[in-house]
Amino acid sequence: MRFTKASTFGVLAIIGAAGCALEPSGSADSATVDFTDSLDWYNDLVVASPNLPKVYVDRAQFHLRNERTGEAMADYARAVGLDSTRVDDRHRLGEIRFGVQDFEGAVREWEG
Repeated sequence: MRFTKASTFGVLAIIGAAGCALEPSGSADSATVDFTDSLDWYNDLVVASPNLPKVYVDRAQFHLRNERTGEAMADYARAVGLDSTRVDDRHRLGEIRFGVQDFEGAVREWEG
């Protein structure tokens, strides 16, 4: 799925629908389709709405699930850079920095 141009509402609708896996009913050989298991899916959302912090947070969480700590930190930092009022995201970034023993960086995030 590629996005060329999308409104914030459209991207939010897609993000909200991401938690709803498509499950065809009645077929024994049918598989659950979950678009949120694809990095390309998250990258497309970022391209569609590069100024929306939520898309970076969602991609950061994907990176964490896949043990890509550096990429997760970069995406959380981008989200916080776009909206400094995102206290939970700043706190999470501090936790990740602490986990990789960047204690000074963690304190900077926590002190905001």
